[in-house]
Amino acid sequence: MSENMEKTIGEVGRVDWSHFLLADFLELRWRLLHDWQAVLPGGEYFGQARIGDVCYDIQIEWLGEDEPGIVDAPDDGIAGDEAENPAEESAADEVDIDDLEDWNEFGDAIDGMELMVTMSPFFPHDGDSAEPPYDELVSGMPYDTQHGASLISSRRSFLQLTYESFLNLAEHSILETITRFPRLRSAASKQTGFWDRHDAILCKIREQDDEDDEDK
Repeated sequence: MSENMEKTIGEVGRVDWSHFLLADFLELRWRLLHDWQAVLPGGEYFGQARIGDVCYDIQIEWLGEDEPGIVDAPDDGIAGDEAENPAEESAADEVDIDDLEDWNEFGDAIDGMELMVTMSPFFPHDGDSAEPPYDELVSGMPYDTQHGASLISSRRSFLQLTYESFLNLAEHSILETITRFPRLRSAASKQTGFWDRHDAILCKIREQDDEDDEDK
């Protein structure tokens, strides 16, 4: 571990994976294996990784094949430690993609677009900033993103990972990325509960929208 990485961990702590559990990982993996053609053009959300006030949304999206891969499994197999529970991990290893004869036939890409697993960072907007916020889904809670800090894994690479190896590899990449972007590092070192409040309000808004739709 580099000196910068150790310093970053000392400042911001470890990544919180409580919003992306094994069940979420297996659902994402199943989708990539068995129902990839039905993924919506705008992408689909599967969970979050949090570190301080930085929230990385975990999604699958259609991207151009020349997009850079940052969180990629090594060519020689799985990275990171083995899972603590072999029974749980066996559920994630039901298909050996190296045995597939034709990866393109399996659904690698369509019309030059490839299905990727992406992790994009978001953090509270600085009210003193001259720049407008990136977005505001909840009134009074605007947030920003950091261009160039998203983590992207090819579908094939992701399917080679177990849950534990994905967490280890992604956490290393998140911490490494945070060291390179001052705004991310600053947000990651704070713990204001912004995303807990934001998501609780957003959940209520969406529940109310669903109830209104049912009443129509």
